[in-house]
Order: sequence, then structure tokens, then C-alpha cells
Amino acid sequence: MLLSSVVLLLIPHSVTAKLQSIVTGALSLPLRMGRIASLAARVPLTRGSASASEFRQLQSDNQEQANHIATLKAMLTQQQAAIEQLSQLKSKAIWERTGFILADAIHSPSVDRLVINRGEVDGVRVGQYVLASNAIIGSICKSDARLSHVALVSDRESLIPAYINSEQTLGMLTGMGHGKMKITNVKRKQAVNVGDLVYAKAWPGRLEHPSIVGEVQAVKDDRTDPLLLDISVRPAAKLLEVLKVSVIHCGQPF
Repeated sequence: MLLSSVVLLLIPHSVTAKLQSIVTGALSLPLRMGRIASLAARVPLTRGSASASEFRQLQSDNQEQANHIATLKAMLTQQQAAIEQLSQLKSKAIWERTGFILADAIHSPSVDRLVINRGEVDGVRVGQYVLASNAIIGSICKSDARLSHVALVSDRESLIPAYINSEQTLGMLTGMGHGKMKITNVKRKQAVNVGDLVYAKAWPGRLEHPSIVGEVQAVKDDRTDPLLLDISVRPAAKLLEVLKVSVIHCGQPF
């Protein structure tokens, strides 16, 4: 990635403009396919002859695939934007290392917290994002030597920069407690609809690319500020059923 970025920076603008056109065309098909696959994954499932437990597993697998497709779509969009920046000679090549720390989850007495069996000796640090079912479910709020605590996206202490569909609708995903969350600071002039996808914004040192975190559950006018929307968000993962997580570990220190 670093080498390709340097090469692009050395190529004349006329050539990078052609490259941008080629990449844009190449990405358009995956984006369209991702859209089709995402819609297909969100079609309501019918139980048919499956048992209750088999049907629940099928629903879980279906949601996990839908989350994966949504994050891939955001990654493709981000890559296209990066090519556009490089063609204009405005971007800088950044070398970042990303890894995952796998952990088992234990549900704490609070429905908005988890305890995981990994700690500072494993590389876990406060502020790292936590992934489950291919979706962001929270961040590390406390870390001891071998155990850590996760504030889920619904926790009242959870604040995650996020956007709806595109960064034009950037806001703050705020936990409301008891499994609920909202995205705040989105202006009324922005087009937001029930079912729109919500992404955690890329954050250098914490999150290399936008990642799915939920979908819009309800939209109404904000009672306290007539210029803003009151947007309720449904988590992309079933928070109460999480048993295994991945802590996102980027190369840069926090």
C-alpha cells in the first residue's frame, strides 16, 4: 500500500486521472453487487421445515453476512475516495498495522457491558474498538493485566464518531443505556430514513476503515434543538448474545 501510494504520487496527473477512471469503473461493479447482495441478505427469512434452533442459527448467520457486506461496501467507497485524493496529489501515504486480539466474552450484571478474558499483557488498551459478528459493538473502557471491560455501543459512557450512509451525515453515536443508542448532531436538512446503515467513522490509530455499527430504527425531530434530528439506532449485532469478540489492534499507539 505504501509503495503503490508513492508510485502514484510520482506519476503525472494526466496518467493518474486515467487510473482514477479505470479504478472507478472497476469499483462500480462490486459496489452494485454489494448493494444487491446486501438487499438479498436483508430479505426476511422463512422458517420452512427448519427447527427453531436451526432457524435462529440461520437468522444469526444471515445477519453476520449482511454486516460483512455492508462493511465491504464502505471499504470500497473509502478506497475510491483515496484514489481520487492521490490523483490530485493531496494525500499522504500512511503505514498502518492492524491486528485482532481474540477473546471470550462474559456478560456483566449491566446489559451494556461485557468482560473479556484478555488484558494489557495481550495488548488490550482503553479506547480500542471491539468487533463481533463483523460489526463494531463497543470499545474497551477498562483494562487490567488479564481482563478487560467493554462498554457496548448502548452504554451511557459510549461515544463513537459515526455517520449514516455517507460522511455528510456525520454525528456522534451515543449510548442511552438498556440496549438503546442514538446518533446525535445530525441536522434536519440531511436525508435520513429508517433502515439506513450507520458506520463507525475511520479513526487513525483505532479504526482503519469505516465499519458497520447499526441501522436507523426511528427518525423524528429533536425536541431540544429544532435544527437537529432525533435518530434511534438498532445495533448491527445482537449484543446480549455475544460470546466471542475481536479487539481491533492498530499499529499506532493511542
